[in-house]
Amino acid sequence: MKRIMRVFISTLLLVFIVSGIYGQETWDLNKCIQYAIENNPETKITGQEAEIAEAKWQQSKLNFLPSVYAGSEVGFSGGRSIDPNTNDIINNQFLNNSNSLQVNMDLFNGFMRNHQIKYQKYLLQSARQSQLQQIDQLAFQVTNAYYNVLFYSEAIAVAKNQVSLSEKNIEKVSRMIESGLKSKADLLEMEATYESDKLKLLKAENMLRENRLKLYRLMNLPFGEKIEPEKELVPIPEGTLSQPVDSVFQIFRQISPEMNRAESQVMAARQSVELARSSFFPSLSIAGALGTGYYQTSVDELGNVIPLTQQYDMNLNQYIGLSLYIPIFDRNQKRTEIKSRKLQMKVAESKLQSTEQKLYYDMQADFMKLQSCYSEYLQLGKQVESAEIAYEAAEKRYSKSLISGIELTSAKNRFSDAQNQLLLTKIQCLIQAKMLKFYQGTRFWQN
Repeated sequence: MKRIMRVFISTLLLVFIVSGIYGQETWDLNKCIQYAIENNPETKITGQEAEIAEAKWQQSKLNFLPSVYAGSEVGFSGGRSIDPNTNDIINNQFLNNSNSLQVNMDLFNGFMRNHQIKYQKYLLQSARQSQLQQIDQLAFQVTNAYYNVLFYSEAIAVAKNQVSLSEKNIEKVSRMIESGLKSKADLLEMEATYESDKLKLLKAENMLRENRLKLYRLMNLPFGEKIEPEKELVPIPEGTLSQPVDSVFQIFRQISPEMNRAESQVMAARQSVELARSSFFPSLSIAGALGTGYYQTSVDELGNVIPLTQQYDMNLNQYIGLSLYIPIFDRNQKRTEIKSRKLQMKVAESKLQSTEQKLYYDMQADFMKLQSCYSEYLQLGKQVESAEIAYEAAEKRYSKSLISGIELTSAKNRFSDAQNQLLLTKIQCLIQAKMLKFYQGTRFWQN
């Protein structure tokens, strides 16, 4: 094709060949996201928080079971003391042992435990949605970092191509100076352009390292381990949706972790109010106990200590009883608690409305961004072609001394800027397309 594009393509191929020889293992986007999900510390934290919430929910169900306690006590007394068997004051050394088994169970507590189960269940749902939301956020953070690495990799290729063109221009001007066609000032202008192109290359290399580091941090790669993002050969998506945005929003609203989390928090807040109200009801519980003991002071008619097993039978005692607790006055603490929890419920409801509003307008904005990116990408493609033609024409005119070196440099810079802008817009289109695919209910990294 044209000479400049051939040089540009050759530079790109050289970059890919060198990276294939000396580079690291090549990973695609989905592999990077999956690795990040499994190893990112923040994702692990939300997963552990969900496990804690599930443990609390399971415990709230187990709280319906009775409580059982067993106890045993062994003691040795000497000197003046009370005989635990007869309550007489004695002055002997003796050994005693007591054992007990107690059972307690709530019969009624104002449905507090029912509300506690529901409350913990909604907290568990909120924790699970927080975990899923963290995964989704991490996936898009990795996506942005991944594509930034690809962008700056290609930007380096563009910058190297510009440096190469500047070197050729310097050689050409040097020959023209020897022929008397150009002055020393033209060479100085070309050398200044060359240094400027080298600076652009240096900046692109620095940004590539910075975004690589960001990608590695999100993935939590072990120190020293490196990967090479795989170049995606995918067509630019069209800036249209098969469904209206409002229709897509209604679908995504049902599956959005952020919305489901906010709704779970509202339901938990409502159960929290019911939980506080249940403290106004009386509570009824039943308790039972078995006890026995061994006392070295227990002797028969002949003065012999009664054997342990026989004493256990003799000293066996049982107890069963009901306990009724009726709240009468607690300095208005329960009413204040209910009022406080009602306000917390209103806060949760307001957060739900705010989350829904934000989600709707974010989706609208993302759809508009895709449309803008797509139209800009098409226009930038034409601009790159025009800038290339203009630069080639400027080269010819400069060779004939029809324009100055400054005008040639300007044409070259416009060509370079158009190439970089085209690359950036392409990356933005790909990211926005994946975002809208996500809104339509597809987590692209799970494909």
